[in-house]
Formats: sequence, C-alpha cells, structure tokens
Amino acid sequence: MTLVRDAIGAFSIDEMEASLRFNVPIYALSIVTTDEIVSQLAADQ
Repeated sequence: MTLVRDAIGAFSIDEMEASLRFNVPIYALSIVTTDEIVSQLAADQ
C-alpha cells in the first residue's frame, strides 16, 4: 500500500505527523507526496 502523505486528514498537524511516524509504517510500504505519486503515475503510462 502506498500512502500519499499530503492527502490525508487529521485534526491537527501533530496528530498527522504522529500517525505518519508511528502507525502508517506498520501497513504502508511507501509514503510519498502528491507530486511524487502523480509523477510516477504519469511515467507509467
């Protein structure tokens, strides 16, 4: 699973950063930005 770092919701920046640091690595194989995923998808076509 790939998580798009700047396309998730949270109640605060601190909550989002804590989730990205501690929870997400348990199930996400990759954490990328929107720009990175768009570039990757465009390159794959």
